[in-house]
Order: sequence, then structure tokens, then C-alpha cells
Amino acid sequence: MITIAKYSLPEQAHLARIKLEGQGIEAHVADENVIQWHWYLSNAIGGVRLLVAQEDEAAARACLASELDLSDTELDEEAGCFHCPACGSREVAPDPDGKSFFFVTALIGIPLPLLWPRWKCQACDWRGKESALAETAPASGE
Repeated sequence: MITIAKYSLPEQAHLARIKLEGQGIEAHVADENVIQWHWYLSNAIGGVRLLVAQEDEAAARACLASELDLSDTELDEEAGCFHCPACGSREVAPDPDGKSFFFVTALIGIPLPLLWPRWKCQACDWRGKESALAETAPASGE
């Protein structure tokens, strides 16, 4: 095994390791625990090392030098979005007024939280329960 890269943080080394393993190159992270316990020694010992087999060195260096290509990935912008049942807008978010209601009643001495999650449309000011939104959410196959 040879060192092909050094990192200051273990997280960076693991991201590189995952990228290599995604290309079928076996990689290991060394000195991770030393850096986590004695972070101030990172520069003294050379940081966290990324190791690969000697026969995979050229392919691993090429893989790490390349950018991640997401051009063939399709993103479904509609997946998991709620739509307002009144106007159809996707600008639906949790209603912050429920928190205000709790704090106002807490100041009075009787804290009464709203027991249902409420949602608010930023476009038309519709307010309602999540069950009304679930009916208008687009199907995942569309």
C-alpha cells in the first residue's frame, strides 16, 4: 500500500476513499484515530493518509484529479414537494404562528401547544393541516 494523498481532516480522507471505491479502487485511510484524538499533531505526522495498492496508483491519482460528473443524473424537482391545495404553488412551509401561539400562552401561564402541524402557503396565505397537502403532492412516477 502506498500513500497517494494526505488530508488535514479524516472526513476529507473518507470522501476521497468513497470516491475511489465508487470507481472500483480499494482504498484505506491511515492515521485517522491519531488525528481525531490528537488533532494538534496533524501537521507533525503528515495528516490523515489515503492508501491504495501500488498497482492502482495511477488510476487512483487520475480519479482524485477528476471532477465528479453529474451530467447524466436526472433530478426530479417535483419529488417530495407539497403543493398548496388552493393555488397549486410549491411555496408551502411550516406555519411559524404555531410557535407564537405557544409562547403567548406560556407568558399567560398556561402553555398550550398546537397539537397539529400547520402549514402556510407563501403565495396565497392558505393555512391548513399536512393531510390537505398530502392529497395534492405529485406522484413519484410523474
